[in-house]
Amino acid sequence: AILAHLEPDVATQTLAVYDLARFTGMRRSGIIGLRWDDVHLAATTPHLVVRQDRSGQTKSTSHTVPLIPDAVRILREQAANRPDRAAPDERLFGLDGRSFTQNVRRACNRAGIPPDQRATLHQQRHEFVSLAREAGVPDAVIREAIGHRDARALEGYTSIETALAGRLLSAAMPSTSSGGGNAG
Repeated sequence: AILAHLEPDVATQTLAVYDLARFTGMRRSGIIGLRWDDVHLAATTPHLVVRQDRSGQTKSTSHTVPLIPDAVRILREQAANRPDRAAPDERLFGLDGRSFTQNVRRACNRAGIPPDQRATLHQQRHEFVSLAREAGVPDAVIREAIGHRDARALEGYTSIETALAGRLLSAAMPSTSSGGGNAG
């Protein structure tokens, strides 16, 4: 709904940024700061190298983000849409973090979307973690992908959905029901 309220080039980039957040778990600063020489699509395992952002959120000087096929597709489309800006030291997106956020906020206002109903990039990061956990990806792999070293870091990123908890518990615990309804 908000894309109709953005300039076409900005809309394409905005959608790509949101999709990369959903498919990589990256922060806004990491995505906005990507340069073409950080993108390694031809590697045996396609990946991004995320440099330390200005907020210092990334503890080392850089970390590697493995790419799933959807993320590879988005990056290839971005290269095709911006061939004039695909030099190694050029940024993937012609946006900085502040202008990106302002563009999205203005478009949401024009579309009549209340602030409490807007999808944020950080929510996409949470979605990535939740989906990866639901798929059985080990926490250590998820932490590495999103750039966290502390095992406690994922606690704030996901809450097990009731339905998922029910499925996991049902699969793990045999039924003790004999059909008679006798308890104790």
